[in-house]
Amino acid sequence: MLLRIENLTFAWLNDILFDNISINVDNGEIIILKGENGCGKSTFLQIIAGMIPHFNRGRILMGDVLIKEKSIIRSAPRTFFPEIAYLPEKNIELFLFTENLNEEILLLQAILNLEIRHLEDRKNNFIKFFPELENFQKLPFYLMKVSQKKLILLLIYFLQDAKLFLLDEIFKSFTPDESCQFINFVMAGRQAGKTFLLVNHQEIEPFKTWELKNKKIVQK
Repeated sequence: MLLRIENLTFAWLNDILFDNISINVDNGEIIILKGENGCGKSTFLQIIAGMIPHFNRGRILMGDVLIKEKSIIRSAPRTFFPEIAYLPEKNIELFLFTENLNEEILLLQAILNLEIRHLEDRKNNFIKFFPELENFQKLPFYLMKVSQKKLILLLIYFLQDAKLFLLDEIFKSFTPDESCQFINFVMAGRQAGKTFLLVNHQEIEPFKTWELKNKKIVQK
């Protein structure tokens, strides 16, 4: 079991966003998480990613989130590197640690002790799904559009061989063609055993759908 959520309850203040949720996710699953604005979808992703409670705390947090049977709530987020890929809807810059993609690759190479050639091969495989990346990959990050930064961050997670992708409203920044490319990427990732939890307002065939509604998750 890749991800196990046990009796999870959370509130920023006194109003409970979700109450006593228990759910499991296996390797290779693709799940769309939908729900009304403000119901807690992004917060749910942040807890699974370890952003809550390690970087931003709520008033009420009970239950647990276990990744490969280890609690991300009770363990330092670095414990789960490079397994988890968290891509927020906003503030992508906070997750890009240098000035451009080449520097990010060099940083990743140093941390993971991988050959640059190996990372370049992975990058070329990624570009097969998103060929437009060739046109802007050498730009400094501050000159990139939001959709381009999201693609760069997704590439970085792909380079580090992340296993659990937590992606918040990624389709909002993509054109229809880019969305189709992304779906092809996700389908190929599933074949490699990667798991995706995608916050989105629309269901996407043939992916499994969860709906966060009335403080519970309903599996469709």
